[in-house]
Amino acid sequence: MEKLHGDEQLQLYEQIVANMANGVYMLRVSDGIIVYANPKFEKLFGYNPKELEGIHVSKLNAPTEKSPEQIAKEITQALKECGEWHGEVKNIKKDGTTFWCHADVSTFNHSVYGKVFVAVHSDITERIHTNQKLKETRLLLKSSIESPKDLIILSIDNQFHYLYFNNKHKATMLAVYGIKISIGMNILDCITNEEDRLLAKVCYTRALNGESHTQINEYGEEHDRLYYETFYNPIYNDTNKIIGATAFANEITDRIKVERDLKESEERFKKLSELTVEGIIIHKNGVCLEVNSIFENMFGYTKAELIGKNLIEMIINEEFYDTVYRNMTNNLFEPYEIVAKRKNGELIDVLIGGRKEILYNGEKVFVTTASDITEQKKNELKVKKSEADLISQIENTSDTIWSVDKNYRITITNSNFFNSFNLAFNHELRLGDCVLDYLPESIQQSWKERYDRALQGEHFSMVDKFNYENVPQYSETAFNPVIVDGKVVGAACFAKDITKQKTAEKALKISEKKFKKLSEFSPASISIQRTDQYFYVNKSWEMLTGYTRKEALSLTPLDIIHPDSVEKIKKRSDARLNGEPVPNRYDLKILTKTKEVKWIDISFSIIEYENQTASLGVCFDVTELKKAKEALIISEHELKIANATKNKFFSIIAHDLRSPFSSILGFSNLLSSAYDNLNDNERKKYISEISSTSNRTFLLLENLLNWARAQQGGIVIHKEPLNLKNFISTAIEPYMTNAIQKNIKINSCIPDDLLLFADKYTILTAIGNLFNNAVKYSFKGGSIDIKAEKHTSDIVISISDNGVGMSQTMISKLFLLLENFSTLGTNDERGTGLGLTLCKEFVELNAGTLSVNSVEGKGSTFSFNLPI
Repeated sequence: MEKLHGDEQLQLYEQIVANMANGVYMLRVSDGIIVYANPKFEKLFGYNPKELEGIHVSKLNAPTEKSPEQIAKEITQALKECGEWHGEVKNIKKDGTTFWCHADVSTFNHSVYGKVFVAVHSDITERIHTNQKLKETRLLLKSSIESPKDLIILSIDNQFHYLYFNNKHKATMLAVYGIKISIGMNILDCITNEEDRLLAKVCYTRALNGESHTQINEYGEEHDRLYYETFYNPIYNDTNKIIGATAFANEITDRIKVERDLKESEERFKKLSELTVEGIIIHKNGVCLEVNSIFENMFGYTKAELIGKNLIEMIINEEFYDTVYRNMTNNLFEPYEIVAKRKNGELIDVLIGGRKEILYNGEKVFVTTASDITEQKKNELKVKKSEADLISQIENTSDTIWSVDKNYRITITNSNFFNSFNLAFNHELRLGDCVLDYLPESIQQSWKERYDRALQGEHFSMVDKFNYENVPQYSETAFNPVIVDGKVVGAACFAKDITKQKTAEKALKISEKKFKKLSEFSPASISIQRTDQYFYVNKSWEMLTGYTRKEALSLTPLDIIHPDSVEKIKKRSDARLNGEPVPNRYDLKILTKTKEVKWIDISFSIIEYENQTASLGVCFDVTELKKAKEALIISEHELKIANATKNKFFSIIAHDLRSPFSSILGFSNLLSSAYDNLNDNERKKYISEISSTSNRTFLLLENLLNWARAQQGGIVIHKEPLNLKNFISTAIEPYMTNAIQKNIKINSCIPDDLLLFADKYTILTAIGNLFNNAVKYSFKGGSIDIKAEKHTSDIVISISDNGVGMSQTMISKLFLLLENFSTLGTNDERGTGLGLTLCKEFVELNAGTLSVNSVEGKGSTFSFNLPI
């Protein structure tokens, strides 16, 4: 480039400055007046062209904790020392709004203005706001981590050294192992119990190897065992390298101890429930900004189809427009139900979870949840029947029963509660009333404290004394938290008139003889005892346990307690007799004289008997009630599994049938529209694809229909004698084409005269599916062995291949319809995910069992036996 003349060079510099992406201005040092500003600077501050020239620079500086004069002084001092200054300044626009800029300031001597400052400004308002939000988010995160009362949170590096832990974990380690932990310590060194240390190492190592998993662990000594449900996850850095692991643990000791026998079923249910999430939408007055995949699936639209649309008019049935708009206008935060429509026009019942205001991309928007409750609505009749049964049960007791929510409002009661409250306080309560509002001021606070204890998770009982028509009356009230999904949502109260019990206690102090006469007429089982001795039992106790009174006096109370609870009850009894605070009423499992297991509801009071402290026990047989509750839990669990299986079945129909039909339609349309333009090879290829897809789709449809018939009991088993060799040839014939195409050798070792006694239809389907599966996962040029062995009581049929094989993890998922487990064959053959489940059920319908043995990379053997 030729050297420019002075004027040309000046013009070039002016053009460069005028077109810079950053704002540039120049001010005279002597008086602080702006002498030049480029267009970007004028636009940045909201001024018209040339309007800034002649204005004092202080007019552009917004006040912060430092005044504009202090900032100017700091900049001047820096320029004197090093000739330049860089930093962040808060500015003010012409319209009065403030914003932040990063400024680079330098100084030089101008030929016209003398010494001047030149500053380059870039808008960093968004970055400043982001940093502030980040700081707030970190504070919120720290608060959230420390807020949960029973949640343990910690993280470690690859060498098991602490990176972080919350106060709950710190307190737990001190209580269980007596170790005061600190950041940098090795967590394995802090676990003093060898068994616990080995278990922890295994769990953390799995996470450090990249596996996210859940574990229920036991910690501490046997007499003070604690149980935790812990979620382990790896920590990745920005290069996707694992640098540590996190653990989130909830203490579940009480749940484990109470429901030990249901542990396996609860874990299965937990895994299923973790897959159930709500649809979430972020919106501004109904216009969609963001949705999750659950929301997409719920309504059948893609995210691209939803973003930017008014979802009220897009997915909500017209009759509910006014309801939704009214709730949005009134800022309703309570859930409500509507009818919505899917993309295909199907109407569904939806629960809208209200809305919550959040900041999204710098503006206030709302987040709302949506849940498909169509199935729930269908089940409401069943729920209402269950509620009716519950009401019937609580009405058939002489106890007073009621429950309150976290706002002390009445939720469930029996008529005894309403009648007793009206009699005591002259007010007719209704469901939804705040019970505290209608209590006398003298007892309002004490009852509020009782409810609060239960709402905080405590189980306890209280005894109240009052006079009715000048006669002392006593009532014992048991307070229990109502826990749903691990959270306390209310308090349940059970009040029992114990006036007779109190009278009996007083009578005991006056006269043992009077007490014994009274207790003999009591339907309750009554005993006077210490930990190692019975002093007295009544007739009801004899009937309950099967022991005579004479036998009882030679026993200890621990002799009739079920072995599972002996140690715990011994400690509790000793503590009670020593005056320590322990539960005085609870359910207990006992063994009768005939070793029959019974459950009793037992209450204890401390009395003086024969010059020593003793326990007065009053108990009732609640065995049948326990059995009813356990049956209800099992029934509920089986119902949930049945619903989940049904949903999976329809999912297979909706997904796996749609895809092959799309393929068939695509190829057939192509043949129809472009037949003359295709050569013979292309036509054969498309016809082959249509044929292959049709066969696979027919197999899927046949399996689905067969499985559905099996589930509904629509298949009747008719057993008959079958020549096994001919029968197997018939079963595998439809699939031989695929075997021939893959050049697979079939080795059949079946005796000519071996007869099988089974249902022809179902076993034909089972053998065909197993053979097709072997062909699918065999390599080209492989082999399949079909064998049958006759034993004393059954015939064992096996189909073996030397194909891809399976891992143990894969084997564990084979027969679980809920897992949707299916993989491509060696020639990219697709499966239905249903065939093996159908085989298993059909074999079991014939009183047989199906098993699998496989080695990854070496092949698989499927075997089933049928009785002779």
